[in-house]
Amino acid sequence: MSRGAYKVAQKVYAGQLSRQEGKIEINRSTGMNEGSASAFITIFLAMMEGEVYKRAFNNETTHFLLTSIKKDYGEEAFIRALSAAQKHVNYYASLKRGSLVGFQEIIDELQGTSATGLAGTYQAKNTRMRNEAPLKKFSLYKNGVHLYDFDTLAACAKWLENIIGGSLSQGLSRIRDGEWIPDEKSQLFGYEVKNNIQS
Repeated sequence: MSRGAYKVAQKVYAGQLSRQEGKIEINRSTGMNEGSASAFITIFLAMMEGEVYKRAFNNETTHFLLTSIKKDYGEEAFIRALSAAQKHVNYYASLKRGSLVGFQEIIDELQGTSATGLAGTYQAKNTRMRNEAPLKKFSLYKNGVHLYDFDTLAACAKWLENIIGGSLSQGLSRIRDGEWIPDEKSQLFGYEVKNNIQS
């Protein structure tokens, strides 16, 4: 059912079908009810744009969507999709209804530090840039892997907030100053900020 819905959602994303037409087509071709079909399209489009979404499917469908986007649209779309999924987890946590442990595990598994994950993607992309560009003041790391360089800590926080959500400036400042090492419950677990230019 998800595979059929995904193919239709791709047509909506490509502008070949409207959302309304896509919803009806998913219902007709897969038997998914129109409410769920509409939600499927909304979630897929949100993932493609890296935007938060408020309704979710089961973990198996989420895993299917993320891996399919990676396969069909490449690394940058995959990173945006992971960002959207993380924003959904953060949104759900803000409702104080518990946590999406299994959902978070999927994100963590796919994110990883390989060439297909957040850290690996930015590490590969920026190794060349670091060799060519002037030294910037701060470097951000995840589990010891370099992600990106920034002129200011505010720019670092904004960049990371766009990926994992939240308000991160204060936490990153404390990490930089050696005042705090985030534990596994923290959104900033595994992150390090290094000062490249000593004043």
